[in-house]
Amino acid sequence: GLGSDDRVENFRVGLKYGLTSASNVDLGLEYTQYDVLRFNQGVGGNLRGQAEEVFYNIGYGYTFNSNTSFKLLYQIVDFTDDG
Repeated sequence: GLGSDDRVENFRVGLKYGLTSASNVDLGLEYTQYDVLRFNQGVGGNLRGQAEEVFYNIGYGYTFNSNTSFKLLYQIVDFTDDG
């Protein structure tokens, strides 16, 4: 879990573009960086560690009427961890 010394930064940006009056395309990006304190069992003591997550979102939506719509999302995830 996260502790009081840990830091999490999160940024999101998105764009929704109407292709027609009934359909649209969504593009988005979400970036999260974790700077956390980890316990090192082998040597003892604590170590600082960083991890990053990047989510790329591509979506399509279609509205049939005011009560019915369809949405499809494709998501690409890029995760890196320094240890």
